[in-house]
Amino acid sequence: MANPKKTSLLRSTVTVSLITLLSRVAGMVREMVGAWALGTSFYADAFALAFSLPNLFRRLTAEGAMSNAFIPVFCAVDKKEGRQRALDFARSFFWALTLLLVVLTALFLWQADFLVSHFFAAGFTGEPLVVTVLLTRVMFGYIILISLAAVAQGVLNSLGVFWVSAITPVWLNLAIISVALGLAGFFENPALPFALGVMVGGLAQLLFQMPILYKRGLRLFKSPWYDPKIKEVFVLIVPTIFGVGIYQINILISNLIATTLGEGSLSALTFSNRLLELVLGVLVVSITTVILPKLSGHFIDGEPALVARQLNRTLKIVAFVTLPVTALTLALSEELVSTLFLRGRFDLVSLMMTSGALRLHILGLVFIAFNRILLTAYQGARRIKITVAISLVVVVVNLLGAYSLSASMGHRGIALASSLSQMVQLLLLWAFVGQLGFGWLWEKRLALSFAKSLAASLVLFGFLVWVRSYLLPWGAAPAFFLASLGGVLVYLSVCALVVHEELQDTLALLFKRRRS
Repeated sequence: MANPKKTSLLRSTVTVSLITLLSRVAGMVREMVGAWALGTSFYADAFALAFSLPNLFRRLTAEGAMSNAFIPVFCAVDKKEGRQRALDFARSFFWALTLLLVVLTALFLWQADFLVSHFFAAGFTGEPLVVTVLLTRVMFGYIILISLAAVAQGVLNSLGVFWVSAITPVWLNLAIISVALGLAGFFENPALPFALGVMVGGLAQLLFQMPILYKRGLRLFKSPWYDPKIKEVFVLIVPTIFGVGIYQINILISNLIATTLGEGSLSALTFSNRLLELVLGVLVVSITTVILPKLSGHFIDGEPALVARQLNRTLKIVAFVTLPVTALTLALSEELVSTLFLRGRFDLVSLMMTSGALRLHILGLVFIAFNRILLTAYQGARRIKITVAISLVVVVVNLLGAYSLSASMGHRGIALASSLSQMVQLLLLWAFVGQLGFGWLWEKRLALSFAKSLAASLVLFGFLVWVRSYLLPWGAAPAFFLASLGGVLVYLSVCALVVHEELQDTLALLFKRRRS
């Protein structure tokens, strides 16, 4: 019989993951439209860099630091002082953050030319630089909209409403697609409609949540406007950016170096990252959305053993999915990129550049996934100094790796450096996990589960390499889909053969849903 608590985690994760999958599919359609309209031209490079600045805050807020800083404080107030007190705190924090973001945005726009040309796009000159500055000015206000939307998501997640945070990105993707296609041909700069779509999408994400928050009891236009608990969140946010947001900070560093490597390097890395984040968004973000309030509650109640159990359960699920995805992507990277992007301005050169980066990016998938899970525990335990110290080491490793490897490998060296830095972060997080209060995390059942997932994934990789040569004459898209379908069957068969616990639990969940 399946463990009821594990089944509950799987059920919550599957629910959020299915909704998130809809968002990520819309996001992939958005990338396909971008590939068709921009390819790996300097317009694509400029848009990728300009969007990475507000997008950094999107990752830090909607999927990282803001939630991990805000949710533990909100949960503590809710549990100790009551629901209404927690909602009043949320209202005060919403307006304090609004003020801070408006000031930050105004300062950035004031110095946009200097900041972009000297720090974020130091390798761009001439028209690419002019276009990048323009797109940055258009999109930077997205920070305000998405950060406030993240606060709303944090409140709803803490109240047990997870589906909203999963579905709101759909509005961003639909807005970008609609505006980009609707205004195509109206501007000399083909990237400008995409930038306008970002702003429309950010507004939609925020407004969509307002009626749901109101129904749950949050009144934004009600005094008082200040709460002493706000300080606790802001104290947590800055170090959390270095912890949860280290992956995005590394992307910014990588983008800066990529601007010196020639046209197409930055956009190729961006397309590759989007494919990597498709899996992270569907699975890992969904899991952290579900477990962070649970972990915070366990720490507040002084139950470290339950935290360890929750982490072990989650890490096994993550390995069960990310290891075969890594194997599949390594074997079929060119077929995957060709199926999704090879059209319009995205040509064969773009294909080779993107698939080359993807093969090295995907090596970091398991490390990134484990890091995000472990960091939720560090944040729940308020072990801020440790995450900051680890993050500083990881930034240095990524910077040195990207700079040195790009000299011989070009943009692919940046992708490899990113994966290596994530491996270093995981090793350091694991080394200090005893600071969370529950001792050593790597129990026998977790090791066995990981070994089974890894063995089945290696068999999967061998199968895909073998079958790929027979399917290629049919075309990239048929080869990818048929090989993937066969690969899934092979992976599940091997898992069944070795009696994999995670496969049994997943089938138990699906069987229970079918009967209910």
